[in-house]
Amino acid sequence: MRRLDRDRYLTALLAPASRREDLFTIYALNAELSRVPESVREPLVGRIRLQWWREGIAAALRGEAPRHPVLAALAEAARRHALPWEPLERLVETREEDLEPGPPPTMTALLAYADGTAAAVMSLALAVLGAGPDAEAVVRAGRALGQAWALVGLLRALPFHARLRRRLYLPTELLARHSIRQRDVLELRPSAALARAVEEVAGTARTRLAEARAVTVPRPLLSPFLLAPLAEQHLGRLARAGYDVFDPRVAAAPPGRLWRLLPWAWSGRF
Repeated sequence: MRRLDRDRYLTALLAPASRREDLFTIYALNAELSRVPESVREPLVGRIRLQWWREGIAAALRGEAPRHPVLAALAEAARRHALPWEPLERLVETREEDLEPGPPPTMTALLAYADGTAAAVMSLALAVLGAGPDAEAVVRAGRALGQAWALVGLLRALPFHARLRRRLYLPTELLARHSIRQRDVLELRPSAALARAVEEVAGTARTRLAEARAVTVPRPLLSPFLLAPLAEQHLGRLARAGYDVFDPRVAAAPPGRLWRLLPWAWSGRF
């Protein structure tokens, strides 16, 4: 966890001690699923692996104890917190979409992708932390922050996805509107047009971040929302780089992240 998803790992360190290990489990499961599309060359192989995970997750929710350590831990977390199936299924389905070629067609489709990745993880984290039916506003804020975090992550990872996976997540309608050829992005060619498109996606991330921050979150549910200051930091770096996603500063991990989070955790805000 510490290596695969450092940011979420740091936020979980600031969660109530009794819930921390189960948060690590959710984040580790997400990391395992996200690695599947990156580790296969043939979509069929990826689908087989994701189906294995789907069946293992279903078994864990039934109370069975699969041999895989992450699934065994998930079975325990599900028993303690009555984890819902729907966001877990969305995590698997969205990674299946990652196996298909081509970018999402629209910004709406990109936000749906964000719903099935970071927003689904946020939903599960809030379930672990005890968000009940009376926490509807907090759950909505979690979804908004999850969308923002996903967009920020996709922008920062654009060179990685283009170079190693030949995959773009900028919507085709956005590329067309800015007269950007997919081939140029896949060949890592920066341009003013690409910077404008990236700025537009970053603007959507900022809007979702502001929506999340408009909600007061009870302290016991706060830890996953501590991604917000990190998202803000990443967006600031992106802006200072002129929205050039190929600038090395954009993807670099900022130093002192835990120390940046501590004042927010102590204040009960994000």
